[in-house]
Amino acid sequence: MSMKSRNTKRAVKVLPVPKDDYVVWDDVLSKLGRRVRKPRETWIVQTRVGGKTKRRTLGAGVGASVS
Repeated sequence: MSMKSRNTKRAVKVLPVPKDDYVVWDDVLSKLGRRVRKPRETWIVQTRVGGKTKRRTLGAGVGASVS
């Protein structure tokens, strides 16, 4: 499941949690997202290369754990 939102610490905490694995896409930088997999979160970037979607992990999210 994907959602668009401002990727701030507060925004991620107040988002409805649809399931244990989802991506919150930034509304300013369209290819930047925060992947939430309980109990942790990571920053990702998603691009298309040769017609295929590629996701790369950039690093741990702020706060590094989702409660």
